[in-house]
Amino acid sequence: MNGVGAVVGRFQVNRLHEGHTLLINQADRHKKLAIVLASPRTFTQESPLDFQTRKAMIQAAYPEAVVLHIIDQETDKGWSEALDAALQTMFPHDEITLYSGRDGFAGHYEGSLFVQGVETVSNTSGTEVRMDVGQTVLGTEDFRRGVIYGSRNQYARISPTVDIALMKEGKVLLAMRKTSERWRFPGGFVDITDASYESAARRELSEETGLGLEGKLEFVVSSIIPDWRNTASYRIFTTLFMGDYSWGAPQPKDDLAGGKLSWLPVNEATLSVMVPEHKDLFRALIRKVEA
Repeated sequence: MNGVGAVVGRFQVNRLHEGHTLLINQADRHKKLAIVLASPRTFTQESPLDFQTRKAMIQAAYPEAVVLHIIDQETDKGWSEALDAALQTMFPHDEITLYSGRDGFAGHYEGSLFVQGVETVSNTSGTEVRMDVGQTVLGTEDFRRGVIYGSRNQYARISPTVDIALMKEGKVLLAMRKTSERWRFPGGFVDITDASYESAARRELSEETGLGLEGKLEFVVSSIIPDWRNTASYRIFTTLFMGDYSWGAPQPKDDLAGGKLSWLPVNEATLSVMVPEHKDLFRALIRKVEA
């Protein structure tokens, strides 16, 4: 067949499975074969492989294929325009046919190229492959090199946390872990299921002290925490909220189990017995209370 047969996909697997090859072989009947690799704007568990890694995998199986790259866009229209531009720039004088599997991109495509559906018989999914591979440790040099490559080529990360200054009669509820002799704010990491930083703060307060926070939360400060877990490519970033105590007896739970909770004055004396990573937060609380 003349023209270009083009396949669009993510191919986020360690090797091409049967469904991939069935689809690509349909497009490979054309005089020219193009494979367009789509990518998000950052690495995720669903998209762990970069373009060059997937390109090498494709060209090992289909050395004559032209491998192109597009980045995800905000809308289907923008993505479709980017796909058309990539193919038409590479093949300005050829008729291009896009091939899509049953669960492929066709339902989101709004471009001008002809789309040919392909009924594949494979039940293998990339998600299942990644789950299996992600649970398998190999004792090979190539495996270790791959792990190192992946860690070195990911974007620098910030983990968001929340801390809570619960106030009662001019005092603040502080926590002391069983392995420490210094005070800290109750708090913890934001979960992917949290609707907001405020909801994360309410959840963390409940988990660590058993107290609910029914009233309004007020922003105090946000900053990078000087935490021992920080590295050149990783930082912990927190937001401190202030709220008023309602009712109930605080009990140390979760990360604070076996430790202490106490109401302490918001002053320089308390600042001197805070953990180092929360001193700047406490200084901000002092300024907020005195304002």
